[in-house]
Amino acid sequence: MAHASAQARLRALLAEPRFNAIDDALHEVFYGPAGVYIEHDGSVSECLLATDTFKSWVVFDVPREDGSFRVDELLRGPNVLPPEERRYLLMMRATVMRLYEVVDVEPGYTITVRDVLDGREVFVYETVFSLEVQRGDLVAARVIQVGPSGLPEINGGFLPQHDVPRDRQRAELVEHLAALRRERPQASDTDLLKTLPPFFYRRWQAWREAQLGPPVPQKLRVIDSAAARREADRDAEELHLERHFARWLDEPEPTLNGLTPLQAAREEDLRPRLVESLRELEDRYKVALRRQEPAYDPSWLWQQLDLRDEDEEAERLRHPPPLGHEMLEAGFPGLKEAVAAIVGRIGGEEKDRMQRTYSRDDLARDPAYRRYVLDGGISEALRRGDAAPTDMAEQFAIPLELCCNFELHLRKVFWVDERLSWTLGVVDSRVAGDMLRVPFPAFALVFTDRHALGLAERLVSRMSDDARWRGVLRVVTVYVIEFPHSADRRCVRLFFACDALDLRGPYLIQRDLWIESGASLDTIVHDPGPGTQNLEDPLFCCAPLEGLLRLVINALLHATSAESESQRREPPAKRAEARPRGPARHYSSETIHFLPGKIDISLLRRIQQVIRGGGGELLHRSLVRGHFRGPHPAWKDQRIKFIEPYWRGPPDSSIVERPYRLKP
Repeated sequence: MAHASAQARLRALLAEPRFNAIDDALHEVFYGPAGVYIEHDGSVSECLLATDTFKSWVVFDVPREDGSFRVDELLRGPNVLPPEERRYLLMMRATVMRLYEVVDVEPGYTITVRDVLDGREVFVYETVFSLEVQRGDLVAARVIQVGPSGLPEINGGFLPQHDVPRDRQRAELVEHLAALRRERPQASDTDLLKTLPPFFYRRWQAWREAQLGPPVPQKLRVIDSAAARREADRDAEELHLERHFARWLDEPEPTLNGLTPLQAAREEDLRPRLVESLRELEDRYKVALRRQEPAYDPSWLWQQLDLRDEDEEAERLRHPPPLGHEMLEAGFPGLKEAVAAIVGRIGGEEKDRMQRTYSRDDLARDPAYRRYVLDGGISEALRRGDAAPTDMAEQFAIPLELCCNFELHLRKVFWVDERLSWTLGVVDSRVAGDMLRVPFPAFALVFTDRHALGLAERLVSRMSDDARWRGVLRVVTVYVIEFPHSADRRCVRLFFACDALDLRGPYLIQRDLWIESGASLDTIVHDPGPGTQNLEDPLFCCAPLEGLLRLVINALLHATSAESESQRREPPAKRAEARPRGPARHYSSETIHFLPGKIDISLLRRIQQVIRGGGGELLHRSLVRGHFRGPHPAWKDQRIKFIEPYWRGPPDSSIVERPYRLKP
């Protein structure tokens, strides 16, 4: 609390008009004569990194004519500071920005860094930036000795660089300091180090341009055919990785004494080597997500090699973790109360509420909606200072539309089993749009299996401009809301709440499915609906999004098929229960309907390997994918039927593996 109040004093000090002329000159020194800085490329997170570094340099490092710093106006001013605030400001005044090498990282918790000049290591508590770095990265950072956690923390500047040669960066820094020493032979080491933030910023900006190209001077995202080609190339590379590791299971490995991974998994002394290899693949996957590179999720390999922790799996399958709406209610103050007010008003005035859904335009007529969206959005925009009020109002409106419809239709939740999810993800659906029906006007589908999570992770990695969102997820909640549009056309609105269950809350993605009676599945997936703005977006039909859409559509078909059955499951008595080992696990408080998968696990693994491109030697039976079959007009039961995948041919004959394209 003391740190936050001290930072508020600093912001007020920086905003005083008497410093405008001085700060304009310092701005040019820091950002360069042209004043080129991060803000114009639309990346809020990187803009904040640069701005935080600049402001800390101005307040704590730039000496005035009398040798004091701007922070001294607070430390020596007439107002008496609380002891904790004074201690924080004195610590910050004593800091300098240094260049560190990351030697160890525990994402979401800590970073261990080594000063590239003197070799000293510092163990830093850091929950946010630890998600953005890995071993070997270089970071220019300001570290205070005691943060709110009681441990060293990064404060007032953080400029990370990935995949840069450490020795060259160190040599450039040493040369720069030597030049400063020649210019100012009487200056102390601390005085010289306090001049470094503009130097670090210029190096960081040069690295960004080398990685991303020069910044485009506009905030609108430019989409062209080159961008579409990049997305297509990434889709192809991820498919290649999928097939490569499917074949890897059956290829002899020198590190495994010449055995294949599947053979080595049965050897007790070789299993640790396999575990180490998979851990390394997981680390590479996380790095690829963060860097927006083609990524391969190795989770499937753990299953194929029987290396998963059975106790952990049993706990994970007991009940889903907190769902998207629960995390939104926790992260958006006043959301729960606004939903209750709106739903209460609709419930008391509208008799047909259970037969319809409510768009944002419908809800906007409610005073509680306007009060929450407008007041909340404007207040949040003013608090952050880096977003337009209209943009923030939209961010408040989306959760409200989602939660109001979900609440009005009694919070129905369907949790899709891991085996069923994978089967639905590759099912061959050839039904027309009139067969695609929703079981309720508004409800939620929950996915916690690695097939669905991997698709969502790769999609968020491509969509998010903030690297902190690009990582491993724990749960994807899909909110399905149907809106009638015309006599022969419906709109099914999907909200994907992609959640890592950390302090950031869920990443929301909205996509509308426009469904006409005779439309095929491909037409539904690729139809942008009214207007053509989405046709220019290469992400509109990228492989991860298309995979998620097909998974959800097939889940809808399955939920309304003749074979569908569900198991009602109540939440555990305690939201967080101690386990024999590891941290407490948190569960959703919702009663859910579990959709089980019936396919035998050994058959599932064999089918997975064939479809992914592996499978070892060629045999002579053929695999028939799972698929949906429409009813005959003469049948009494007009629901569609789901046919599980199966092997076609005599049991003793060999298998012919048809080429299947896995949609990654």
